[in-house]
Amino acid sequence: MKYKFLDTINNDGDTPLHLAVAKCSTVCVMLLQQHNVSLLIENNLSNSIIGTCIASGHLYLFITFLQQSIDIDLVKLHNLPIENSASETTETTSTTQQSLFPRPTKQRQPLVTKKMQTSVTKKDKSLKNDIWKWKYSEIKNSQEFNQYSLIYLIIERDWQGALSLILNEIDRFHLNYIQIIEAAILNNKLNLVHRLLLRLKDEFSIQETNSHKQNLFHLIANINEYDETLLKQILLFLYEYNFNWNTSDEYGSYPLHYACVKQNFIFIDFLREKYPRMFNLNQTDSFGNTANSLLFWSLPYKTSFSNEKLRLLITSGKQLDCLCNYDNEIAINPLSFGYIDSSIKNISYPPIKSNKIRTSPLIHAVVHNNFQLVKFLLELNADVNFPDENKQTPLMYAVIQNNIDIVKLLLNKNYSPDDDQKQTPTNQPVLYPRKRQPKNNIDIVKLLLNKNYSPDDDQKQTPTNQPVLYPRKRQPKVRQRKFFLGVTTTDLVTDTDEASNNKKAKKFQKTSLINLNAIDIHGRTCIHHLIQPFPDGSYTNNIDILCLLHSCGASLTMTDLSDLTPLEYSTRNNCRHLYDELTKLTRKKTGLMKITKEKFYINDPNKKLLDKTNFYDDAQNLIDEYISNHPASKSNIEYKVDGLSGMSLTGEVLIDTDINEPYDVRLTKTDVSYGTHGLYNFYRMQIIKHKSKNNLYFLFTRWGRMGNDEGQHQLTPFLTFDECRKEFLKVFREKTGNAWKDIDQFQAKPKKYSLVRLNEREMKKYSSVSIDFDRLQAEQECPSSQLQSSVYKNLMRTLINRQAFRNNIHKTQLDIEWMPVSQLKRETLEKARDLLIKIKETIEKKNTFQKENQHKKTSDQKNEIKSILESIYQYTNEYYTLIPLNGYSDEKLSVIDNADILKAQEKILDDLFELELSYKMLLGAQANFKSISPLDYLYKSMNCQFQGLNKDDIDSQLILRYIWTTAPSIQIEQIFKIARPNEDERLTKCNLSNRYLLWHGTGICNLISILTRGLLVGSLTARATGSLFGTGIYTADTFAKSLGYCSGVKQNDGERCFMLLCEVALGKMKEVGIQRNDDEEEEEEEDDDDDKPLDFKRFQSRKGVGRNIPDPKHTITRNDGVQIPLGQLIDNKNFGGGYYGLNYNEYIVYDEAQVALRYLVQFRR
Repeated sequence: MKYKFLDTINNDGDTPLHLAVAKCSTVCVMLLQQHNVSLLIENNLSNSIIGTCIASGHLYLFITFLQQSIDIDLVKLHNLPIENSASETTETTSTTQQSLFPRPTKQRQPLVTKKMQTSVTKKDKSLKNDIWKWKYSEIKNSQEFNQYSLIYLIIERDWQGALSLILNEIDRFHLNYIQIIEAAILNNKLNLVHRLLLRLKDEFSIQETNSHKQNLFHLIANINEYDETLLKQILLFLYEYNFNWNTSDEYGSYPLHYACVKQNFIFIDFLREKYPRMFNLNQTDSFGNTANSLLFWSLPYKTSFSNEKLRLLITSGKQLDCLCNYDNEIAINPLSFGYIDSSIKNISYPPIKSNKIRTSPLIHAVVHNNFQLVKFLLELNADVNFPDENKQTPLMYAVIQNNIDIVKLLLNKNYSPDDDQKQTPTNQPVLYPRKRQPKNNIDIVKLLLNKNYSPDDDQKQTPTNQPVLYPRKRQPKVRQRKFFLGVTTTDLVTDTDEASNNKKAKKFQKTSLINLNAIDIHGRTCIHHLIQPFPDGSYTNNIDILCLLHSCGASLTMTDLSDLTPLEYSTRNNCRHLYDELTKLTRKKTGLMKITKEKFYINDPNKKLLDKTNFYDDAQNLIDEYISNHPASKSNIEYKVDGLSGMSLTGEVLIDTDINEPYDVRLTKTDVSYGTHGLYNFYRMQIIKHKSKNNLYFLFTRWGRMGNDEGQHQLTPFLTFDECRKEFLKVFREKTGNAWKDIDQFQAKPKKYSLVRLNEREMKKYSSVSIDFDRLQAEQECPSSQLQSSVYKNLMRTLINRQAFRNNIHKTQLDIEWMPVSQLKRETLEKARDLLIKIKETIEKKNTFQKENQHKKTSDQKNEIKSILESIYQYTNEYYTLIPLNGYSDEKLSVIDNADILKAQEKILDDLFELELSYKMLLGAQANFKSISPLDYLYKSMNCQFQGLNKDDIDSQLILRYIWTTAPSIQIEQIFKIARPNEDERLTKCNLSNRYLLWHGTGICNLISILTRGLLVGSLTARATGSLFGTGIYTADTFAKSLGYCSGVKQNDGERCFMLLCEVALGKMKEVGIQRNDDEEEEEEEDDDDDKPLDFKRFQSRKGVGRNIPDPKHTITRNDGVQIPLGQLIDNKNFGGGYYGLNYNEYIVYDEAQVALRYLVQFRR
C-alpha cells in the first residue's frame, strides 16, 4: 500500500513503468518492479507495458521480461497511430491478416479497440466532425490506428533470440504454432516460415487453422511479397503431407480465391499442377464470386499487370462473363468524377459487405477508366454487352464516366488514342488534331514558275497589274471549339453546307458486336445515360460522344419506362447544349416545355428579420454626438520641426513677424528634361532655434525626388539669427527667383522652384469615433439575438472582428491620425475617385504626347509637357489632401504619374470604399446597442439572405469537390447559400449564355461591403489603370487561385477566412494566352491583340488562360444551366503563355449585372 501511488496514470493513461519502458530506462524499471508495480495496466490506447517495450524496439529489456516468471500474452494487439506504423505493414488489409489486424468494423472489431477510439479521440473526432470534407476524399482517413499482435512485432523486428525463447515455452505466451507461422507470413519472411516448418514438423499439425479457420494454404495464398524459390520450397514441403487444404474459412473463401485476389501465380500454378482435379477457376466463394472474377479484384488500381499469366488462365471469354461484388462502389458513382484513392495498394478481401452492385470484370475496368485493362479484357473476348445486375452495360458505364476513349475502345477493340492524331478532322472534332489550312503564298507560286525568283525583286519594281498587287483571298475560317476533354479542336466553316462535309468525312469504324440500343432495368439506353449521367445535371463536354454514338447507329429517340426520350430529358434538365445537338440530329423539337433559366431558390430562416436599416444616419448621429463633446482641431504640418533634422524635441521653427510667415518653406519643381516622364523635385527649408541654447540657430534643408524615400538633408549651425536668416533668404531667391519679403506676391519663374502655399498644406485633424468590438460581440447588455441557430450568429460574430478591421486599415495605408476611419465620407471618396479619373486622362495625354514627340522637343513642346506634368502634380496634391496616406507630410508619397501608381491608388480607394461602409455599419449597430442585438442589426443592414447548408447536401458536396480539386487540405467549416435583392432578376435580364460558378476571394471587411452592395466594377475602366486584364470583376475556376486574395482572422486554430462562389454569365469570351497556329494568327490578326480594350460589341468577358486547368471532362452543367468545372488540374496543351503567363484560368467581366452571389464558404487554413 505504501507504493500504490507508483501506479498512478497520466492523461494518456501511462504509468511510470510505461514511461520508463518507453525510454528504456533499465534502472527505473528495476526499481519500480522491486516495489511491485503492476505490469497489467493498459493505457488509453489499450497498450500494455510489454507491448510498449516491443513497439519501442527495446530488445534487451524485453528479454529481461521474458526471463522473469510473469504472464505475457503475445497474442494481444498493440495499437499504433497510422503515421507511426511500419512501412512493411501498412498495406496489409485483407481478411487473412485480420487475425492479427481486426477489421475496424462494428461486427469484427474487438471491444477493447472500440473503447480505445471513443475514449482517446473523442475530442479530436468532435473537432474533425466540424470540418466538412468531400465525402469520397475522407474515406481513406477513417482509420486512425493500426493494430498489430505482439508476436507480429517481434518477428517484424527480427528478434531471433527472443523468438527462440518463446518457442521453448510457447504455451506460456498464449501462442500456438499456426499463429507464429502466420505472423512470419504476414511479414513476408518466407525464410523464417521455412525454418519454422522444418523445426516444428514433429510438433506442428499441418491441419491446424487460425482463429478465422484458415489453414496454411489460405495464409500462403494471401502473401503480398515473396521469394519465388522459397515459396516453391514451402509449397513442396506442404504437398508431401497431402492434407485437406481445399476448405473454406469462416468467410466462405478458399485458398484459390485469395491467390487470385493477390495474383499469386506461383501458388495458382502449384495448385493447377499438383491438384488438377481440385483446381477450378469457377469455384465460388460465399458471395458468389468466381476465382476467375477475383483475378481482376485489384487490377484496375494498378498501372501494369501480368498479361501472359492471365492469358494462360483465361482461355475463354465466357470465364469473364460473370458478376462479382468488387470494391468499386465509389468508382461506379458518377459523382466521384473519376476519383481513385491513390493510397490504396491492396483492396480488402473478402468484401466487408455484400449489398454492393455486382459488376463484371469489364465493367470494373471501365468504371476505373483503366484503358489498358479494358483493351486486354476485350482481347480475351469478354462480352462487350454483358451487363451488371441492373442490366447496365459497359457502354453505359463508359458514357456515365464521360470517357470517349473507352467508348471508342468498346466500339472497336483495336482502337488506340494515338489513332486520332493520324486522321483528318471530321464532324467529331474531338477525335482529331487541328488541321493547318494551306497558305495562299504568291512567293512560292513565283518560285515554282521561275527558279531564279527572289521576293526582293518585287521591291525594285513599280506596281503593275500583276497578281501580286491584288489582295490575298481569305481562306476558310478556322473556328475553335475550346477545351473539349482537354483538347482544343477546330471545325472548318465554309460557304458550303456543313452536312456535305460530314458525309465526306471519315467515319469511325465500329467493329465490335456491341448493342448500342441495349436498355437497363429502367428502359434507358446509353443515350439516356449520356443525357443524365447523374441526378440534377449532366456533363458539359459530351457532345462528341453523342455524335459518335449516333454516327455508329445508336437510337436517339427510344423512350424509357417513363415514356421519355433523351430529347425530353434534356428539356427537363435544362441542358441547352444537349437539347440543341439532339434537336439538330433528330430534327425534332419537344413540346414539353421551353428551356428557361430556373430561379435561384434560397430558404432563409431569418428572412422575416430582413428590414434594411439606415445605418449611415445611425452612424452619423453617433459621430455628431461624439464630436460635439470632442471638437476637432486644426493643425499645420509646416510648423513642425522636420523629423530628419534630429531636433523634433529640442528645436522650434521660428516665425517672420514682419510678414507673419514661419521660416518653413516647401518648394517643388517639374523637370521636363529628365527621361521620358519628367521628374518631380522638392526642396524644404527651415530655420530652427535650439530651445535651451539662446545663441544657436540652424538652417535645415532637405531635397530630393518626391516619393524617393527622404532624399538628402543638411543641418547647418549659426551663432546668430541674422546670419542664419541671411542664408535662408539667399537660398530662397536662388531656388525660386523671388524675394522672401514678396512671398505674398510669389510668381513662378521658368526653370525655378514653385512655392507650396501654407493653406494648401493646412489639414483638419478629426476626432476618432472607435468601435467597441468586445461589447458588440459579447451581447451582454443588449437584447438577445433573434437569429435562428448558432450558425448564423457565429457568422455575424466573425464579421464583427477588431483584427480584421485593423488589418484592412493597415492595408489601405490611411493616416488615421489625420483621417480616422469614422470620418471617412462617401462623398470624399467619390471626389478622390474623380481626381484619379482626371489623373488617368492626364497620364494618357502625357503618354500620347511623348509618343508623338520622341525626338528633340521645341520650346513650345517643352512648355506643353511641363504644363501636363504640373497638372498631374496638382491633381495628386489634391488627392492626397482628400485621402491622407502615411508618408504624405514627408514627401514620401510619389506623384501619381504612371499607370502602376494609379492602379495602386485605385485599389486603395476601392478598399476605402468598402472599409467606410463596413465601419459605418458597425457604428450604426453601436448606436442602437440598447434596442437591437448587434448581430441582428448587421444582418438587417447587409440585407442579404443566408441559408446554412448541410454538408451532405448535393450543393455542398459539389462545392466540396470543387474545392478539393486544388485545395484538399483546406478545412471547410460551413457553406451558406446567399442571395442579394434583385441580383437573380438582373442576371436573367442579361440574357447571356455560358454561365459558370466561379470563385472570388476577399477579406472580411470587404465581405460586409460585397454582401451589401454586390461585386462592383470600378469607375476607372481603362486598360492602363486596371488589373492585368483591365478594371473588372475577377473570378477563377480554381479555389487555389482565389485563395491568394482571401484574408481573415488569425486564431489559435488557424486563420478563419471566407470565399465567394458566384454565378457569372460570361457570354462570348475573348481568350488571352492560348496557343494559336500560323493560319489562325493571320485570319484573326485584328482580334488577337490581347492588349487592346475589350470590344464589347463582340465579347462580354475576357478569359486569361492558365497553364493548369480543370480537366474539362468533368465540367458539369446543372439543371439550372450553370456550369461547374469539377475536374482535377491537368496541363493545358493549348497554353500560349507569352506576356501573361498565368498559372490558372482567370475570368473577367466588366458589367456588374453579369454576376450574382450564390454561395459563401467559411474555412480555416
